[in-house]
Amino acid sequence: MKNEELANQNEFRENDIDFLLMFKVLYQRKLFILLVTFFVSLISIIYSLQIPNTYKSFAVLVPVSSSNTSSTSSGALTSLANLAGISLQREGVSNKIISIELMKSWGFIEEFIKKNGLEVEIFASKGWDRRTDQLIIDSEIYDTKNQKWLRKEQEFTKSEPSSWELYEAFIALLNISEDELTGLITVSFEHFSPTFSKKIVDMLVDEINEYSRLDALEKSKKNLEYLNKQILKEGNVTTRGFLYSLVESELENKMISEVNYDHVFVTAQKPMVPELKNGPQRFLIVAMSALIAMVFSIFYVLTVSFFLNDLKITSKK
Repeated sequence: MKNEELANQNEFRENDIDFLLMFKVLYQRKLFILLVTFFVSLISIIYSLQIPNTYKSFAVLVPVSSSNTSSTSSGALTSLANLAGISLQREGVSNKIISIELMKSWGFIEEFIKKNGLEVEIFASKGWDRRTDQLIIDSEIYDTKNQKWLRKEQEFTKSEPSSWELYEAFIALLNISEDELTGLITVSFEHFSPTFSKKIVDMLVDEINEYSRLDALEKSKKNLEYLNKQILKEGNVTTRGFLYSLVESELENKMISEVNYDHVFVTAQKPMVPELKNGPQRFLIVAMSALIAMVFSIFYVLTVSFFLNDLKITSKK
């Protein structure tokens, strides 16, 4: 028993000595560790200063209730339409959910970029001039004077960005979130220019409302055409009276859609031009770089010291 206790004590002392040697090695190589950490930190500072600032503008939206007609009328209208193989509503899916997913969809964003001529600003910008409030366009990608794309063509890419490339560039800057407690929707866009960020959010909200409004008008038009045909065919007075009430309800919905431009979202908080940058997080970049450099240099010193000691032991044998 005593021999085992002595062996454990010796092992414990050896471990103590190992730790002492480790700290001794680190202390002896402290200049190397500090220099590596310093130079990496300096490089990360220079790098972070080269990254242009980005600004985020956002709007808070309140979803508009989509129940303009009574459940009885809606159910009856749907039943009649089903006889002709027409679906007049999406059961279980609200206009809010449809509109959110639509704003993030490839087709909607592609049409939005094309309609507003945003290709250059989204794909070729590399910074913002505060004095002129103008975006700085990368001259290697786009020639602003001749309005020509200059990107080198490769096997799968042309000089002009494709629809998918524009979508990827745009969606990376867009964020749409919903507060589960209040149901409020936040639409934000982050870009080099604070003015451009606000402009995009304004246009997005207007575009989705207009899209939904025109879609509702088109549906009302089809519904009215269908109901009027049914009235002409129907001989039963009671049924015709009911169809007339549905026409009246649908006309009311149509008139509301014609004048209500906030069709799916009402803006609770309008987007503003941000005054403070949202990124990059330069302090975090420098701090993480310094930490990684320090850990790496300590690991390097200990590893080299371990192998050197191992070689010395081997040579003694």
